[in-house]
Amino acid sequence: MDKNQIRKDIESLIANIKEHFDNALDHDHIPTLELETIVNKIEKLHQKAIILHFLNEKSHDSTKGNKAAIANSETTPPVQTDLFGTALSSKQAAQSAQKTEKSIDKKTDAIADIHTAIGINEKFQFINELFEGNANEYTAAVNQLNNYPSFAEAESYLNSIKEIYKWKEDDLLVGKFMSIIKRKLK
Repeated sequence: MDKNQIRKDIESLIANIKEHFDNALDHDHIPTLELETIVNKIEKLHQKAIILHFLNEKSHDSTKGNKAAIANSETTPPVQTDLFGTALSSKQAAQSAQKTEKSIDKKTDAIADIHTAIGINEKFQFINELFEGNANEYTAAVNQLNNYPSFAEAESYLNSIKEIYKWKEDDLLVGKFMSIIKRKLK
């Protein structure tokens, strides 16, 4: 991929997001479709930024030379960084690892309500990609699943949803949705 093209795509997405956001501010109530469009554009922007970051790192690494990189990796341990690329001390890195482990544990704990376990970005992904953009059907399905006492009893309902929307078992988003349902119906 070309870094210049990615940069142009990012600039275009930022301008487009700003335009949609400015249009949304003109209304007392932001239309759901407008809000969904903004969220989708932000997700695309995030993906493009990740690609640009990867391309930057790749070009930076290739300028160092393979021998220097190999020699350096053998003598010095890798430096851990936070989300912004700031180097962490070994104590901070250990604390970060503990936080990650705790968040993983939280993702396997039972939940009381499916709605509260699904973040806003996940909700829009589920609606758009699993329920073909139909928010009412998504809400009805989650409400119905919340009422089942066990996963075994909810399974036939889930199978009918999978059939209706032609979900693929190996789809990551389907797996994410199913894991949340399983956490609720443990």
